[in-house]
Amino acid sequence: MAPLLELDQVWAGYGPMEVLRGVSLHVAQGEIVALIGANGAGKTTTLNVISNVVPVRRGAVRWEGAPSSGGSIVETVRRGIIHVPEGRRLFADMTIDENLEMGAFLREDPAGVRDDRERMFALFPRLKERREQRAGSLSGGEQQMLAIARGLMARPRLLLLDEPSLGLAPIVSQQIFRTVRALNAEQGVTVLIVEQNAHAALELAQRAYVLETGCVCMSGVSKDLRDDPRVRAAYLGE
Repeated sequence: MAPLLELDQVWAGYGPMEVLRGVSLHVAQGEIVALIGANGAGKTTTLNVISNVVPVRRGAVRWEGAPSSGGSIVETVRRGIIHVPEGRRLFADMTIDENLEMGAFLREDPAGVRDDRERMFALFPRLKERREQRAGSLSGGEQQMLAIARGLMARPRLLLLDEPSLGLAPIVSQQIFRTVRALNAEQGVTVLIVEQNAHAALELAQRAYVLETGCVCMSGVSKDLRDDPRVRAAYLGE
């Protein structure tokens, strides 16, 4: 059976700058997979390639075995690939309710959208308490909760999370990671996560890839990578 998502020798970048240089990885249905690496290694660019924000120069991106690069972002969302970007990028002047509605903008099942919105409020009770509040006035942790909830409103088959713990207090970060784990375990949401906290990423994910200067330098089961002296020295501060 083909992986849900596969990158095969992908090269990509911005203008004259080559960022990804032959990246290959795959994500199977139901997995949590982590991308770790130093700043500038190409982690965010990898997610941008998958979501068709950045075009592929060479190589291939396949979704359920079929080519998926080169299409529109709307087509990507229709496939079920939902990207929660670094920095949240909420509609700051819209309320929590309105942001959640925007997450479901391609759906045509109003009753299902209403039900899912209530599920988001059950998942993140703090959002329910503030549902009429503008997103721009929320705390960083609340904004991250809303960004994830907005993504979930599209009923993703693959959720791309870019630095979900960035700038958050440790207790809030732990709540975010617990939520991601629960979504995967209870609802079967497949997750590809980029995370600067390598400890947390390797605890959360079943498998991981290590990016260095646009190339995959290591990959494997998260536990094995946690025990690898090179990973411990370079990314776990040991």
